[in-house]
Amino acid sequence: DFAGVSKLNSEVRKKICAAVYHVLLQSLREFPEAGGALIQDLARFPSVVRHGCNADSVRCILQSQPSHFQVFREKSGWSVRLCPGVLERIHAARQAQEAARRAAAAQARAIMAGQLRKRHPLSPSPVRRPPPRRFTVREWAGQQAVRFKGLPQLPPGWIRAQSATTGQIYYVNQHTGMSTFDPPREASPSPGGFVKPSPGGLAKHSPASLVKPSP
Repeated sequence: DFAGVSKLNSEVRKKICAAVYHVLLQSLREFPEAGGALIQDLARFPSVVRHGCNADSVRCILQSQPSHFQVFREKSGWSVRLCPGVLERIHAARQAQEAARRAAAAQARAIMAGQLRKRHPLSPSPVRRPPPRRFTVREWAGQQAVRFKGLPQLPPGWIRAQSATTGQIYYVNQHTGMSTFDPPREASPSPGGFVKPSPGGLAKHSPASLVKPSP
């Protein structure tokens, strides 16, 4: 839909790219093994819908930014993921932020411990609680009969997972890494060898997980 894209000004294109970037980034934070997001799912996000762009227009806009996005075709439809160079910069920035956060936290604990010892010499040091553990796809596959016992059976290749931040259940395709909050459904083959995505069963992040709405 290049004709529709040509009518959009550069500011709108930047906002759409920024919206997709943040959705994909949130998906990586929530589910690091996510393989990307379906563009037709991204086109339903409010931050994209408000600009009146359909999935084809969003795809054309993302394809015009090859230094940031990789647009590729799968059986379930057109998908997008962040470029490896972008991921490397994000990873380096994340490591620097984490190192700074740990240093600041250690300094704060040292100051607090010193103040507590002055007031209460016999009081114990504050207890440190470990962060919530995040499971891999393989680990979630082994948790299906334990955490999700009695729930309806999913199509082949799909498993359930649970957000570490909100506790909400979402669905992950073990073969593609795609994730979605909508229960997946069986897809029927379409002419040309591709598979038509079923309504409500597509990845929103990958993730939002791609981007996906954040769990």
